[in-house]
Amino acid sequence: MSINTKESHIRGAITMYYYAVFSAIRDYLINIKHQFQFKNSWKVHKRVWEFLLNSSDDNANEIGEFLFKVRDVRNHANYDAEYDLEYFLKELKNIHTKLKM
Repeated sequence: MSINTKESHIRGAITMYYYAVFSAIRDYLINIKHQFQFKNSWKVHKRVWEFLLNSSDDNANEIGEFLFKVRDVRNHANYDAEYDLEYFLKELKNIHTKLKM
């Protein structure tokens, strides 16, 4: 059995990347926006996305869409063998570019 170490590392990095982005957004909502309902971990990922996506604030919507996109890439990295290294490298570049905006 051949194991693609680079792909494994990239897949793992994507998972860590998602959690870093999610944690920063959640901390911002709790500590700056005083949205203390997100301290409770019960379905917190879904609740944060819904809060952002349903906000009347365009910036919050954009952040929610970005977080959901990063989540999709993370799910592919964790569960979908049909996605290859090139896909993940392309998506990481897209995510990184979006973060710079």
